[in-house]
Amino acid sequence: MISLGLEPEDEVICPAINFKASPLAVLGQGAKLVFCEIDPHTFNCDSADVERRITPNTRAIFPVHMNGLSAPMDDLLDIAERYPHPTHGPLKVIGDAARACGGYKETKIGKKGWMNVFSFHTMKLMTTLGEGGMITTDDPELAKMLRGIRQWGNEADTWGSSYKMTKVQASSRKCPIKSS
Repeated sequence: MISLGLEPEDEVICPAINFKASPLAVLGQGAKLVFCEIDPHTFNCDSADVERRITPNTRAIFPVHMNGLSAPMDDLLDIAERYPHPTHGPLKVIGDAARACGGYKETKIGKKGWMNVFSFHTMKLMTTLGEGGMITTDDPELAKMLRGIRQWGNEADTWGSSYKMTKVQASSRKCPIKSS
């Protein structure tokens, strides 16, 4: 959400049934949170309801890939193209992939959208010795900005902090799992 440069009148659409981290990310940046309904069969956001909630102030769609199933990214990307923001152009689709990894149609979760955010935690599909995460994107300018945000702002002309894993957390990705 930091990378969007949100203003108080900006809106981000997020599913109503969700863990609090995604909506709080929007609110933490001072933007207006707009909840959308979910598909009762998948618990992913309902694309038709997302489309109904778009206004000229909508800046992003923030679907959550739920319980191992991908959000309907192709539908959401199509909606984002059809309803551009009057100043910022096409809406950004940012996937929250904390609860899913794997395939989506002909590709993988994390490939579709402006970016996808993965969470590494003992309660998630990917784990570390504590907390951690990863962001996937094909946008080189966004990647540069995200590296700057992570590393005290030194790679991008933006605010940053230290959002890095400890050496022990980073090394846990290399440790083989032994069965007893």
